[in-house]
Amino acid sequence: MDALPKGPKWHCTTIHTDSYITTHPVNLIWHDALEVMQHIFGNAVFANDMEFDPYEIQVNREREYGEWMSCQQDQLPPGATIVPIVLVSDKTLVTCQTGMFKMHPMFLTTANIHSDIRMKATSHAWSCIAYMPILQFVCHPDFCLLLQACVWHWCIDIICENLKIAAATGTNIVDPSGHLCYMFTPLITYTANLPEQQIIACVSKNASPITLATQSQFGNGMLYPPCHGDITIQALHELCQCVDP
Repeated sequence: MDALPKGPKWHCTTIHTDSYITTHPVNLIWHDALEVMQHIFGNAVFANDMEFDPYEIQVNREREYGEWMSCQQDQLPPGATIVPIVLVSDKTLVTCQTGMFKMHPMFLTTANIHSDIRMKATSHAWSCIAYMPILQFVCHPDFCLLLQACVWHWCIDIICENLKIAAATGTNIVDPSGHLCYMFTPLITYTANLPEQQIIACVSKNASPITLATQSQFGNGMLYPPCHGDITIQALHELCQCVDP
């Protein structure tokens, strides 16, 4: 048994929320997202069901898919390619008989695997990379959601630290055929429900996670600018100038 290949290791990290009291200890149970991605990408089961180069799909001589991926590929060093990362999470009941414990399981796969294969449960193309804790702070309700969002992003930084480095500088990965490839790992899709989308986008409950529209503007028929990360970072920077974080 000891000679069999081992998968990514589980880790348990205690999250210390200094100066903020929680109703129970906070533990993050997680895999290194880069190790999980390497495990999935190098699985020989998917050798005949993977794509390594982006391509465009045209309908009636018009480009339908592939523009963004082709642009990303053109910016990479010669010989490198992309491993597009797909994440999904949703709050779920983890235990029924021992406290009704709830968490946010997070799953990862790569878009290199053909979608018809990737979406089959029997293919095991998805792997759980973390159980995100759901915290209950002993504080005013107005601050509870903000603190939960801060801890959520903190946990993501722990889980995806090496994956983000690989997305920026690239890394060597063994493909299903045993060849060493130079890959970049950008996040292309994150599927989540509305409350999680708002946490990810760092917006309040009365704001859109994908545009700059707020609740009073919903349904007025106007097109609002998209919510980009640069806008969020600038807003946080301006807020820190007048409020001690």
